[in-house]
Amino acid sequence: MELFARAQVVRLKSHHDKFLYADEDEVHVTQDRNGAATNARWTVERVPHSPGVVRLRSRYGRYLSASNEPFLLGMTGRKVLQAPPPGGRATDSSLEWEPVKDGFQAKLKTRYGHYLRANRCDDKGDVDEDDETRSFTFNGSNLEELTHKLQEETGLHDIIICTRSPITGKLAPLRLQLPPNNAAMHIVLVQESSKVDNELLIK
Repeated sequence: MELFARAQVVRLKSHHDKFLYADEDEVHVTQDRNGAATNARWTVERVPHSPGVVRLRSRYGRYLSASNEPFLLGMTGRKVLQAPPPGGRATDSSLEWEPVKDGFQAKLKTRYGHYLRANRCDDKGDVDEDDETRSFTFNGSNLEELTHKLQEETGLHDIIICTRSPITGKLAPLRLQLPPNNAAMHIVLVQESSKVDNELLIK
C-alpha cells in the first residue's frame, strides 16, 4: 500500500524533532520545532496517472519544490523552495515527490532519485551531504541577537559566525550587521577552539 494513500494533510518531522516549515515569504522552506503551526502543515495532492507520487502544498498555495539553486557554493546539494502551482503545464517534476518507506519512517524522493535532506558543515568547514542539518527560524535584526539564538540552539558558547567568500570559498568572520530587508545569506558556525578558527585570517 502506497504511503500517504489516505492522507489529506501531513507534517514532516526530521529525526531532530523539527518540522518542515513553509516560510512566510512564500519562497523559502525551513525547519521549526512548532509542529502545531499552520506553516508546518502540507496538503497532499496526488499526481494524476502517477501512482504513489504526490505534490505537497503549503498554506500559501505554493508547492514544495526541488529547485536547481545550489545550497552552498561548490556543493552538489540543492535548495528546497516553495514554488508556484504548475498552472497550464501538464507536468512539473520538480514539484513531484515519492514517499518511500524506511522502517517506521519515510523519505521523500524526487523523480530524479534524490532525497529531501539538509546539510551541515564539519570541523573543517566541509559539508557532509549525507547528514541532516539543525535548522530554525530567526526573526531578529542584528548580529548579537543571532549569536545568542545560535548559542541557544547549539548549546555552544565559544562560536564565531562566518560567511564564505563567493569567489574564493574561504571563511571569514562576520563582523558587520546582518543584511537589510530579510535578504537571504549563508553563514557557517566555527568553534573558537577548532582547527578552522586557527586558520581564520582576521584583518
